[in-house]
Amino acid sequence: MSYSTLPLDELVLVFDFLHPKDLVNAAQVCKLWREAAGVSSLWKKHCLRKWMFCNLSNIEPGHRTWQLYYQARYKVDTGVSKGRPGLDYTCKTLRGHPSKINDVVYVTSNSIYDEGIIDKAAHPVVASCDLDGMVCLWNPHNGKQLWKNAEQHNSSILCLAAVKPNGSFASGDSNGNVVLWEIESGESNKLPESHNSPIVAMVCGEARKSSEEKKLFFVGARNGEVKLLDVHDSFKLHTTLECPVDVLDSLLLYSSHRLVVSGHRFDSPSNVRVYDIRQLERHGRELYVLPSPPDVSCTCFCAAPSQSNFLAVGYSDGNIKLWDTSNGREVHNFSAHMGSVTGLTAVGNTLVSIGQDLKTCVWSVSRLELLTSYLDHNSEITSVYGDAFKVVTCSRDYSIRVYGWGEARALDSKYTLLGGSLQRAGQGFDKVICDYTTCIGMANNVLKAYSFQA
Repeated sequence: MSYSTLPLDELVLVFDFLHPKDLVNAAQVCKLWREAAGVSSLWKKHCLRKWMFCNLSNIEPGHRTWQLYYQARYKVDTGVSKGRPGLDYTCKTLRGHPSKINDVVYVTSNSIYDEGIIDKAAHPVVASCDLDGMVCLWNPHNGKQLWKNAEQHNSSILCLAAVKPNGSFASGDSNGNVVLWEIESGESNKLPESHNSPIVAMVCGEARKSSEEKKLFFVGARNGEVKLLDVHDSFKLHTTLECPVDVLDSLLLYSSHRLVVSGHRFDSPSNVRVYDIRQLERHGRELYVLPSPPDVSCTCFCAAPSQSNFLAVGYSDGNIKLWDTSNGREVHNFSAHMGSVTGLTAVGNTLVSIGQDLKTCVWSVSRLELLTSYLDHNSEITSVYGDAFKVVTCSRDYSIRVYGWGEARALDSKYTLLGGSLQRAGQGFDKVICDYTTCIGMANNVLKAYSFQA
């Protein structure tokens, strides 16, 4: 009996041994083979064999199939891995800001957990803000501006934060005002809870696990005042935290109930304070102060996902300290860089740092050792992003570098993203952000958007 005379069910059993590329070729032979090669169970197996995380919970037969999911995700993964300009990714320059861009965030994103990666029309949405008080919303795939508004802020906008899953985001300015924006309509609402100091950091808490819990939005002002607003109660004030600092630098929310604040007094270096959100209403004191060495300031920090209580802190002397925030004790000190540590990101058991010495270093959190380092930039590395698929850095040398995870979670240097001119982009890239299908670089008054989605 030849394969051409096999009934459909037996043909599907044979096709179970084929590679996805061979399934596509087999579908060209005849109508019966096309039907067999498109059976959902075959493609679902290939998806689950190739990737640990797949999600098509809202599958619509005939529209969003496992085959389409495999092909869309395979293209993105291959594109990110190879990085061939014009073949694997496209580059768009997003222009429209009259002055320097201060911040850029994803307000919606494309995710491997979202069937939307199948739809070529689906795209993430990016918000940006500038010194002149303008907010812009962008489609990074086609480079088009969705809307802009320069009427709600009378001063420079310093930071942005997404409010998920509300379909909104917030902007904070140098006058201490916070404006809430609807993504779809562009409608805005200035929050009544303002500060008498510039807004320097905002972060949105996790969704409520029970009706008793509150979803909080944290707004940090330069003078050390942090207001906690209730997202589900019209952003009404929940409580106020007065941090004992003269200048607040940044906020980090992790482990569902830990708030990390860095700041400094005028007569001393900056240090890091850890707060338990659940105890703020009873007392506003920090759980622990993670002290900096004499004449050394904290420059950056990030949580270590593999250890729920671990916090990595970078310092101006080039060291990185690993802290256990459950007891406030130092776990380890990495002698990392010559000069300041300028950025940190952690993925699983791996910590990636960037520094003024132009190095990108990869560390093992479990073995407490250096795994490898790279010298891919010619000028200061200003920002680093990391996820389970890639690590991306940007620099004052106008370059964005992509690294990929290899076997045994080793990080491999891959390629530099190319496209467009940055002659008007001031001093190179200030920040880089990514989702699963796109990468955005922020440089002076323009954004560079790289898309790996077909």
